[in-house]
Amino acid sequence: SGPDLLICDEAHMIKNTKADITQALKQVKTQRRIALTGSPLQNNVMEYYCMVDFVREGFLGTKHEFRNRFQNPIENGQHANSTTDDVKIMNQRSHVLYEQLKGFVQRMGMNVMKDELPPKVVYVISVKLSSLQRKLYIRFLEYHGFTKNEKTTSAKGLQRKCFFSAYHALSKIWNHPGLLQIAKEHRDSQQSYDTIENFLVEGSFSDDDMDQDFNGDKMTDKMDCAGKNADNDALEEGLIHPYNWWEDILPEKTYGKIDYSGKMVLLLDLLLMSSERGDKALVFSQSLSTLDLIESFLEKLPRRGKKDECWRQGKEWY
Repeated sequence: SGPDLLICDEAHMIKNTKADITQALKQVKTQRRIALTGSPLQNNVMEYYCMVDFVREGFLGTKHEFRNRFQNPIENGQHANSTTDDVKIMNQRSHVLYEQLKGFVQRMGMNVMKDELPPKVVYVISVKLSSLQRKLYIRFLEYHGFTKNEKTTSAKGLQRKCFFSAYHALSKIWNHPGLLQIAKEHRDSQQSYDTIENFLVEGSFSDDDMDQDFNGDKMTDKMDCAGKNADNDALEEGLIHPYNWWEDILPEKTYGKIDYSGKMVLLLDLLLMSSERGDKALVFSQSLSTLDLIESFLEKLPRRGKKDECWRQGKEWY
């Protein structure tokens, strides 16, 4: 005995027959299953098999049978060097698979919502760097060896090994220079906490060790961009902090000044205009610290019709 109907939303999570969630759901005894997903399956034929097999177990045969009948011939026709025959067989197999599944697999595009939603317009806006951002950007590139005017030799080859880490480090500049200070403050507080823990565990350490760690004198030697244990976050930390390359440029508490970032000024103007029109807005960022900084600026925005009051969390924004 079990439920009459099992409905699974976010069903793209069932893309591996051996995954715990798939195994757990298959133990639910029911004769009717519905799988819903709004995520495309990345042209991965085997992921498609896993979802279909969940809804109608055994309909497409075993994984081995499905691989030979559909997956291999379909994928063989997708390569840049696939022959004409490979492409022809791929199209045939894809058509057969589609015909087999169309009785219970329904694929709906955006057209079904066309009459219900307003038209979507995408604007990509290029924003100039502020003079402070430009100085920091140039200093970073020079200091870490991304230009011919290298000021240090300790980071030779950094541009080759740590390109993406440098990209993430630079994103702090172009989002808002104050993020450099926030990251350093966070790291210093974490380092102080780690130092206390090390003292309690190991008993003692020398003042030299503390000075070297806090000042970052030996951080360059410790940072191995090509090392197996170095992830992007660690590399980004290494690019930002050990040299203190930006401290003589940034004023104190830069993160309190909106004007230091053209992007932030534009964003807040857009949010104020949206609020005045009664529109709602969603703000996305790949950086949690950037969202935290945006939140601190929102607390300073004047409320509509009440210039002496500011935006409140839970009211004007969430």
